[in-house]
Amino acid sequence: MKRPYFFIKHLFWPTLTVIGVGMIGGCGKQENTQGSSLTKIVFQTDWYPQPEHGGFYQALVEGYYEEEGLEVEILPGGPNTVSAEKVALGQVQFAMGKTNDIMMYISRGVPLVMVGALLQHDPQALLYHQENPINDFRDLDGKRIMVGPGSAFIDLIREKYQIDFDIIPLDYSIAQYLLDKTFIQQCYITSEPYFARKQGANPGALLIKESGFDPYHVWYARTDYALSNPEIMEAFSRASIKGWKNYLFGDANRANQLLKSLNPKLDDEFIRYSINAMIEYNLVTGSTKDPEMIGHIDPARIEREIDQLIKLGLLSTQLKAENIIHQSSLNHPTP
Repeated sequence: MKRPYFFIKHLFWPTLTVIGVGMIGGCGKQENTQGSSLTKIVFQTDWYPQPEHGGFYQALVEGYYEEEGLEVEILPGGPNTVSAEKVALGQVQFAMGKTNDIMMYISRGVPLVMVGALLQHDPQALLYHQENPINDFRDLDGKRIMVGPGSAFIDLIREKYQIDFDIIPLDYSIAQYLLDKTFIQQCYITSEPYFARKQGANPGALLIKESGFDPYHVWYARTDYALSNPEIMEAFSRASIKGWKNYLFGDANRANQLLKSLNPKLDDEFIRYSINAMIEYNLVTGSTKDPEMIGHIDPARIEREIDQLIKLGLLSTQLKAENIIHQSSLNHPTP
């Protein structure tokens, strides 16, 4: 599943690098150089290496996956990554994506199950100029907005607020935004406002989640693989959650150094901005700000999202949260 939202061209990753000591393939035991047996896992990310993936890289460099008996290889994504298909075909064991996209695949018969949440809240937002402020979604009426094709929130906002606006395709650049004080475009709260400000703009951002549409960003697996390997689901989730806790609230230096080596366009200032945004907006911990909620998926919230997608005509079949969430994500108290 490719990441369907905006990614600033300043951070375009020029080369493809694979993380981990294994090669792409199915899950199995493999002897490492110390002679111990580790279960090999391939994890497909949704985009190029960036701080929004930091917890997984933290788990990798700090050895949390190895402590759980796993040899994890992290495959970076990009605009043409087809993560769900790779999971369904068994080419990778885990991938990351948004719950609304995953549920649409499931409704079409792709056997996927959500295992844990890397982001409790969706960081997508609408980027505007403070000189032409957008105070709430009703202010979008009659405007022109640049968004990615198939963005589910567009139909929801139109329906909920009884407004309409013109859509132009996302071009993966803030060039038009910088030239036009009336321009509005889809963004990531952890990225584009930083670059807009660096270019002399005075950006504002309206989080999409304030509209009531707030998908999780999760890691997921193929259903039969998850059912057959519950211990791997638990182990990968434990290590990843530990990685996220320490990436945000501990020493992230080694993980950040690895991210910079993989994506040379990253620098320390931008990484700090992204991490601070994830903390400020409670993207990883959720609104309770409780690190113990990292990884948790609330079935009631998934049911609400299912209802939203059905009303928008985006799901072809009725789904039940209990059938599409793995038990390992339910081991935390509901907020």
